[in-house]
Amino acid sequence: MKPRLLALISIGLLILLYACSGIHGEISTEEYILTSGFDDGNLAFLGVSGGINGTYNPTLSGEPGETITVTFINGGYAEHIFAVPKLNVETE
Repeated sequence: MKPRLLALISIGLLILLYACSGIHGEISTEEYILTSGFDDGNLAFLGVSGGINGTYNPTLSGEPGETITVTFINGGYAEHIFAVPKLNVETE
């Protein structure tokens, strides 16, 4: 094999390993994890991470330019629609 081709293949493999390793920086600057639950008999979101842990229907916030990740863990069997009306975002 030619040295130049071998070098290109090696660099490609290194890039692939780096991309799969998880050692590079996080994409999100804030992460929230929610599950479904009941608060006084009403269906509600329940925070299960960080500062929102144990809080029903927590306020999720971020600053302009931040990337926010919201993970919803379905605590039951029903389908849910997650929406952020102010951002015109809704699950399908």
